[in-house]
Amino acid sequence: MSGNERLRLGEALAEAAAAPERAQRATANPMRAPFLQPIMSYPRPDHLKVPQWEQHAATTAMVTPLSLLLDGASWASIWRTGPAVEAPTVRKHFAVDDSEQLLGWLYNGTRSEGDIVRDRPACHSRSKITWSLAPEAL
Repeated sequence: MSGNERLRLGEALAEAAAAPERAQRATANPMRAPFLQPIMSYPRPDHLKVPQWEQHAATTAMVTPLSLLLDGASWASIWRTGPAVEAPTVRKHFAVDDSEQLLGWLYNGTRSEGDIVRDRPACHSRSKITWSLAPEAL
């Protein structure tokens, strides 16, 4: 979504806002980034091998690599969600039916000139992960 599509989403978000004072902020939210990607899950309830929860999980699992790819191309991105994903006006805006789920939006844009990418301390994964082995594997 870009351009005026973001304005129309802002109108749907404002209509879904819980209080009038939140409506103005909701209208402006989609304008914070030049490009928004709706994150949608279209599960197949009749799938014989993959349950619906796993289909939703696969959709959400794709967002992190997408965000990392954007970061590698010098784009900034952030996943936004909240109660609005279930709001009838927002679901209607995206033509989401009862079998589908809107999971949020990936906001994409360029980094601000003042943004500093900080080095992170090394993470020693062995101190964070506990392995559980079956008794016969010991």
